[in-house]
Amino acid sequence: MSTTRYWRLQIAGWALFGAINAGVARWIVHLPVAVVVGQAVGLGVLGIGLSHLLYVWIRRSEVANRSLLVRVGHVLLFSGVVSLPAGILTSALNLAPWQTADLTVGADHRWLIVPLVHALNWVLLLVVWGAVYLSLRSFREQALGEVREAQLAEALHLAELRLLKAQLNPHFLFNALNTVRALIAEDPSQAQQAVTQLARTLRYTLNSGQDERVSLDRELAIVDDYLAIEALRLGERLSLVRAIDPATRERQIPVMLLQSLVENAIKHGIAQLPRGGVLKISAEVVANALILTVENARPRTAAPDSDSDSIGLRNSTERLRLLFGPQASLNLDVTQADRAVARVRIPGNP
Repeated sequence: MSTTRYWRLQIAGWALFGAINAGVARWIVHLPVAVVVGQAVGLGVLGIGLSHLLYVWIRRSEVANRSLLVRVGHVLLFSGVVSLPAGILTSALNLAPWQTADLTVGADHRWLIVPLVHALNWVLLLVVWGAVYLSLRSFREQALGEVREAQLAEALHLAELRLLKAQLNPHFLFNALNTVRALIAEDPSQAQQAVTQLARTLRYTLNSGQDERVSLDRELAIVDDYLAIEALRLGERLSLVRAIDPATRERQIPVMLLQSLVENAIKHGIAQLPRGGVLKISAEVVANALILTVENARPRTAAPDSDSDSIGLRNSTERLRLLFGPQASLNLDVTQADRAVARVRIPGNP
């Protein structure tokens, strides 16, 4: 809430309160108009001062960011502390005589009872003011949070689209085009099929920014196209083993996650081996969680992952966390000298 809006609401609210008091005092106590107007102004000024002190108290003690019980306790504590002096001042200035006009106590006790009645009224007023202020602040912060979340989601969505476009492996594209060029003369029909598979792969990559999640079955389809193109280049060097539980096919995964893991397995593993090796892709459900595993042969003297590959792994891990919570994970096991195992865990619905 801006400072200008805050003071406008303060003045308007307490002016209304003073006007109501003036009307009631005029009707019950039958005081002159000038007197009730002066009392209304006095009550309004006193109310603005007390509520502003409560406002400063709330902001400095950061009560608004704490639990409901703490907020209620702080408002009650402040109201109880300041209301007794306020009640004494209200009684001394005779600002709200109608509040105690019906009291049937003697003069010996009136000096005590009247300030207490006014103090109780101030406690009630400040508690209501505090509740209204904290509620308005909570609603405003919630609305701002939703706006920020929507803006962040849109920004992440655009950034993810650009990232996915930039992550298209140029080596794969060049290798695929060279393979197709060689096939045109040798086997035109197979070259045509390879172009179709390459087009589907590129279309899926470029359009993947529109979705955050896809079914495993849809991702496997594009992985098949990718592997079919790589098989044309690698030939018998690429052996594929798949173990896909049918129950996993409709489970949701981050778009391009499995594709990127398979692409890394080819690039850093099997393609580096003169004799190639086995690529194993498996999917199963364990304790209601989807377990994806990509296992591949790799050179025993494999160089450490490049910075870009490490960043890609961290990005995939972060996407898993954002989409599926802290129970989701991605681990790359390279403890075996000739084998790498990437394992993804995506929790299911409780």
